[in-house]
Amino acid sequence: MKLRVELDTSGAQQAVDELDDKIRNSDAFKVLKDGWTFEKNGVLIINNGEVFVTDAKIDDAVLSKSYSVKLNVAGKGKPHEAGMTLGVEGENSKVEFLADRYKVHEAAQSASNNEKTTFNVGLSFGGFHGAISHDKANPADGNNATKTSLNDEMCEAIISAVRESDLFAALQAKIDAQTASVVGLQQAMHEAVNDALRNALKPGGILWNTRSSGL
Repeated sequence: MKLRVELDTSGAQQAVDELDDKIRNSDAFKVLKDGWTFEKNGVLIINNGEVFVTDAKIDDAVLSKSYSVKLNVAGKGKPHEAGMTLGVEGENSKVEFLADRYKVHEAAQSASNNEKTTFNVGLSFGGFHGAISHDKANPADGNNATKTSLNDEMCEAIISAVRESDLFAALQAKIDAQTASVVGLQQAMHEAVNDALRNALKPGGILWNTRSSGL
């Protein structure tokens, strides 16, 4: 005796497939697969545990982006440290360059010899400010001339720094020593002349004999 049984599992398979699709399309599965992501108007972004804040306001203070770059530039085999910071806050912007050596190069010429184009770039030295100006029509320096000007406060700071340097102190000490040597030589010559005159006026001296002989 043979018993033949046929089962239709298409309905069960369809139900399993639908359940699988629901699981894969669910938010819980996305968190397990890709991590949790949250975004609020492009300002606050949370991606897989990392929090990114592009703009924030704390009471009356404003927190904004800032970038910093530190370079180690080699010139003629000698390294020079240089840095740059950039901050943007509202409509105000600030760019600060720090370097022990710098040069200003013009990328292109756009003005003729008869035109005069100027621009000012702020400089920072010990907390004081100066400016770099560019004049395209300066025959004495050619078609292009770049000048650096310092305000009085910055000039005084540089002069003070030079005066307080070890090199200036060594030069001043050498000048003082030379001055003292000259003064000492003059004093010695003065004393030698006085001694010679005193000896000449003594009995037997040249001036004594001349006076005694009536000359």
